[in-house]
Amino acid sequence: MFDPTVISAVVVALIVSVFAPFIMGLVSGKRTKDAIAQAAAKRKEERDQEAEDRRAEKQQDWDRQDLVAERVAQAAKDLAANDAAVNEKLKALDDGQKVNHILLNSNMTRAMQADLDGKLLLLLALRRLTGPGEEASQEDADLILVTEAKVIELEKDLAERAAQQKAVDAELEKQAVARLHP
Repeated sequence: MFDPTVISAVVVALIVSVFAPFIMGLVSGKRTKDAIAQAAAKRKEERDQEAEDRRAEKQQDWDRQDLVAERVAQAAKDLAANDAAVNEKLKALDDGQKVNHILLNSNMTRAMQADLDGKLLLLLALRRLTGPGEEASQEDADLILVTEAKVIELEKDLAERAAQQKAVDAELEKQAVARLHP
């Protein structure tokens, strides 16, 4: 009657024809799920890479900012050191100027004093030329008046210099005390 091999072949054909669309859906669905999973994994990798790139860019930016901050800090230190050096040099120049000023003032004062002494001697000599009771010539009288005026002017200038020097000496003493007792 029926051959078992034929029956088996018919059953297999029937099963395949009935279940083929279902099996194909499962297989293709698995492929679709795999494709979706792969696409999701790829997108996740891309997002992770983008995030890593952003982090790297931010880190580079922070590193640049740190470098700039270090350079600014170093420039500030260099400027402060330079300011200190310049201030030291200025102080040395100022001290040298004060010494020169003192020497110049003392030399000028001595020269003015020598001029005053010379004029006083000239005045004395001019007065002796005209003896007691004698009238001096107009020329000698004019010379005596001019010399007396110069003597008065020099005495006034020397008194002003003495007062100025006294003030300078007081200030220098004050500064010396301040350096000794800060």
